[in-house]
Order: sequence, then structure tokens, then C-alpha cells
Amino acid sequence: MVIIVYHFIKNWVQHNYSFAKEKAKAEILLYRKNKKL
Repeated sequence: MVIIVYHFIKNWVQHNYSFAKEKAKAEILLYRKNKKL
């Protein structure tokens, strides 16, 4: 039972981390693009 919860939390954290990383990357690109204009 505890192992299942641990894996669920681990997967959720990894998913959110990669999502946040992609979002940050997109925001940086957007910022650079706006700065050039």
C-alpha cells in the first residue's frame, strides 16, 4: 500500500517538474522574442 502511494507521488512530482521546466523554457523564449521587438 505504502509503495503504491510512493510511486504515485514520485510519478506526479516528475510529471510536474518536466511540465514546469517546459513552461519556463517557453516563457524564456517569449521574453527574448519580446525584447527584440
